[in-house]
Amino acid sequence: MLATFLSDEEELLPKSAKQRIILIHTVVIYTSDVKNEPDELAMGSLAYNPDVILMGNYDGNAMYMALDAKIRAGEELSDSDMLNLILLPLMKHTMPRKELAANSIKLAQKIPDTTKRNACIAAAYAFARKYLNSEESVALLEVLKMTDLLEVYLEKTVNEAVNEAVNEAVNEAVNGAVNNERIEFAKKLIMDNEPLSKIVKYTELAESTIRELQLEVSN
Repeated sequence: MLATFLSDEEELLPKSAKQRIILIHTVVIYTSDVKNEPDELAMGSLAYNPDVILMGNYDGNAMYMALDAKIRAGEELSDSDMLNLILLPLMKHTMPRKELAANSIKLAQKIPDTTKRNACIAAAYAFARKYLNSEESVALLEVLKMTDLLEVYLEKTVNEAVNEAVNEAVNEAVNGAVNNERIEFAKKLIMDNEPLSKIVKYTELAESTIRELQLEVSN
């Protein structure tokens, strides 16, 4: 794993920079699934030993209660508080990670400051997509639809998928995956009896497609 991080760092360096000494400081964050700090990567006379943060050393239950109490009291969140809220699902916790991801967004919705609220919700959802599977990510959209960031994220998700497809030369496959995600989300909106115009707006699917899905869901 450390070899992968080292390779990524080398790619970050411009070609001109590789001809001189460049100082890079790397911090690797491991989820609570990782119990022990990995050994350094030894390469003969050289060694690669980035700073490591083990999220399993943090009590997610206590952190959640502390953040909830602070938000309920109307206290302003510090930068450290916001980071803890975003990383909360990666900490040691008694709650399943997918549920904690949803609860983190729900907790962020209570933040009085609009800028900080939207920043936490946006970062929490974007980060959650890195460790949740596609089905869990779609389910998390149910929570996100209660915020004003849903439309922004649907557009961002599509753009990221397309960019990744271009980079990996598998545009057709990714477009299919994105379309499937839209369809699954549209079905959830249909089951919630959302109006046709809203479903079209949020999923960007054709109205005819939505009507076909309505018939499918009703059957």
